[in-house]
Amino acid sequence: MTYGDRTRGEATKADGVYLEVRNQILYGVLEPASRIDYPQLSASLGVSITPLREALRRLEADHLVIRIAHRDVIVAPLTREEATELVQVRRELDLLAARLAAAQMTAAELAAARELVASRDEEQALRYLRDAGVPVAVGGPLTVNRAFHRMVYCGSHNQVLIQYRDAISTRTERYAILARQIYQVAPEAFRRLHQELLTALENRDPAAAAAVMQAHYRELDLDFANVIFGPAAEGLAAVSQCCRAGASPPADRSRLEQQREPGGEVEGDLGPRPAPARTAPPGSGSGARSARRRRPDRVRVQRRVLHSHPPAGDPAGRRGRAEGGRGRAGPD
Repeated sequence: MTYGDRTRGEATKADGVYLEVRNQILYGVLEPASRIDYPQLSASLGVSITPLREALRRLEADHLVIRIAHRDVIVAPLTREEATELVQVRRELDLLAARLAAAQMTAAELAAARELVASRDEEQALRYLRDAGVPVAVGGPLTVNRAFHRMVYCGSHNQVLIQYRDAISTRTERYAILARQIYQVAPEAFRRLHQELLTALENRDPAAAAAVMQAHYRELDLDFANVIFGPAAEGLAAVSQCCRAGASPPADRSRLEQQREPGGEVEGDLGPRPAPARTAPPGSGSGARSARRRRPDRVRVQRRVLHSHPPAGDPAGRRGRAEGGRGRAGPD
């Protein structure tokens, strides 16, 4: 357990469960679109069901899990649509933050950011993020970069902008971790662009700062939708393996490969396909036949909830849950 990795104030058991389950989702230990098994997960964490339920409520607010019919909870699937929308929103927020920081960032804030860029000290970055109340992925490869960019946002001195950035950071981090497992970027590339951005901020040049931020997206492959869901066959094969963060890949093929086959039903989402119905042995009786009849219905319901728009006649509450699962970038 990672109880020490708290956000604010004194850590509670629910805080520890939240951060641990969050970490497992970010690194694919809990696979996209998989159902949360309450007894199994609580036993593996060494806690009761109550703190796990509280943690899942927080993760639902983070759009990392989806509640189905007020009972089942699944890990939110990874989709091309969400990745594209997150990148679109984050790019605009980054450009605005860079322009504002060029005019507002103090000398002390600039000095702290430059020190972090020079040292690349992960412990220093972790302390900064935790003191700011930002949940941190344990062992995350992007901790220093995330801390640096939050320093730039804070340098804008625009609280609404900072809050919007924090609101989508967890959802963005999930795609960023997977993208960096598929495609590595040399640390020196981050350092060089961060130094160029700091120079523009110190020169109080908003246009130059925005131009350097644009270069981040071009040179560092920050368009996660293309990295993760791109056409390269080797990238598709890597997704399934990387999603488990070093664990053995699932026996089933990546669902991303299915979309390129005639008649594929899934378009750009990443999650395990439901297991096919088992064929009962001869003479197994009516009970097995009844189970076989029910299985396809259950699969169709799951696919409709996870991957399709709700029917036009759905009640408002059900529509809201389905749209919440698809995820809209940024808070309402």
